[in-house]
Amino acid sequence: MADPTAPKIDPAEALLVVTGIEPFLRHTSRDLGSKIVAAEALPETIEAKIYRFINRTDREEPADLPAFDFDEVVALIDTPPEEDAIEKTLAAFGGQHELALQVGSQVTRIHGYIRGQIPRRMHIGIAGAETLPPARSELYRFRRCWRVAERPLSIFDQLQEFALSRDQVACFTEMFPTTFATFWPTVQRCLVRTKKKISRQKDTLLRVLGQQEAQSILLANALVPVYAQEQAAEAQANARRAGKAGAAASESTPVQQLDARS
Repeated sequence: MADPTAPKIDPAEALLVVTGIEPFLRHTSRDLGSKIVAAEALPETIEAKIYRFINRTDREEPADLPAFDFDEVVALIDTPPEEDAIEKTLAAFGGQHELALQVGSQVTRIHGYIRGQIPRRMHIGIAGAETLPPARSELYRFRRCWRVAERPLSIFDQLQEFALSRDQVACFTEMFPTTFATFWPTVQRCLVRTKKKISRQKDTLLRVLGQQEAQSILLANALVPVYAQEQAAEAQANARRAGKAGAAASESTPVQQLDARS
């Protein structure tokens, strides 16, 4: 039975998570019936992927990265749609006009976020403004962000490969907030279900997925003075034992000292 208090995923957002934003920017979707069904099952899909990660013994072999053309992607994001493109996308929803409007609103929001992530570098010279290519680090960061927008569920591929990055999760959180809100409760539910201790590496990756690392750091910082007190107490105890041993040795006879050393 579903937990009525568990976070709920927005239906329009769920459709974008299983579809990705690119078909809505290109307006290439023609029939979204199967994707709508997949969106309704998104919570179960997420739980299955997290449960699989928790119970796997080895990491999955990394797959080759998909082709990425920075200029092409930027052109897609910056180019306004054709006049009849939006009508074509609306037709893909059949009679679900309410869902179509909600998805359109989500696409507009996510589109704006992605545009803000494009690394744009300009050089103002004598001849005017000149567009410069992004730095390598900026390019890789944007590529990871676009990958999340293009294939949102790919973050679970990264999880299975033990390669999930914090910036990928940050992008997902901004674009799909109600879906992200289910991650940590789902992790906790899967841990209870599996009934076994996980490795530190898996624990760290799950905390990255749920953005729960801060709590781990706070706990570690809170334990620092406790560990310091324990170490100080142990050092004092060792000093007392050493002192007693030294006093006993000084009071013993030469023969007893030789016996104690043998």
